Amino acid sequence: MVEHSTFDWEFLKELILVFVPIAATIIFSKVFLDSWQNRKEKFNLRKQILNEFDRTFPLIFNKMASIDYLMRIEYANKGLAQIIKTGKSNLPFNFNSENESEHPRNKFKNEIQSFRKVEYDEKNSFSTLKSSIILYFTNGDVIQKKYDELFTIHKKFSASFNSLIDSKNAENFINCTAEMSKVADTTRAPIEEMRHLLINSKLKNPKT
Repeated sequence: MVEHSTFDWEFLKELILVFVPIAATIIFSKVFLDSWQNRKEKFNLRKQILNEFDRTFPLIFNKMASIDYLMRIEYANKGLAQIIKTGKSNLPFNFNSENESEHPRNKFKNEIQSFRKVEYDEKNSFSTLKSSIILYFTNGDVIQKKYDELFTIHKKFSASFNSLIDSKNAENFINCTAEMSKVADTTRAPIEEMRHLLINSKLKNPKT
């Protein structure tokens, strides 16, 4: 009986020595895989959110600024600066019915239509980005404030752009381009600040 009891104990110790390392390895492997999977999910999620961001403010601001630039180059080549300097608003800057083809909304019709299509196609990206900020970031309230700041700039930029393409004369046009440049200057810093927040802010666990 004593020998049988001793044999059982020794056999149990052998089992422990064999199975404990195996169990520890399984547990460690699961923890490691879970951690790796979590990091992978967060990486993909952050990448998705950054793509959403790029389809909102940076894209729309860049499109409007590009059209503004093309217009200024076009009309500057036709002596806009001299017309403003002399106070004479002659053709093609009266934009009346006699030279309707010279009006910005007609002369740059294709560019404007292309922009309007992008603006329409990406309108849902703004709400998607806003939802992602609230849902996935631990400091979503901070990022939300930066989003709201950019959205306010977006409204000003859009208003200036709409005034630009509806300019009635040279003086109106030059005032609108000046306002566009002024608003554009206010976009650079908050866009970079927003991007920095999206890259560096802590994400919640995607599974929660």
